[in-house]
Amino acid sequence: MSTTHYSPSTSAGDTERYIRGKEDERGVAITCDVPGGPGAFSARARALTQNTKRDVEALHYR
Repeated sequence: MSTTHYSPSTSAGDTERYIRGKEDERGVAITCDVPGGPGAFSARARALTQNTKRDVEALHYR
């Protein structure tokens, strides 16, 4: 039986750093629609929540 866990994140940057690990060894698959290298997604997520009342920048599924 498979299970899916998800958790909302108020910091996409922290979530990305956690998934990748200290030396980019942890994340097996990280997908994103935002073009660019590491950090591009977190910057875009932060920009989208700056002028709104939203707290959640990203959803982390595993």
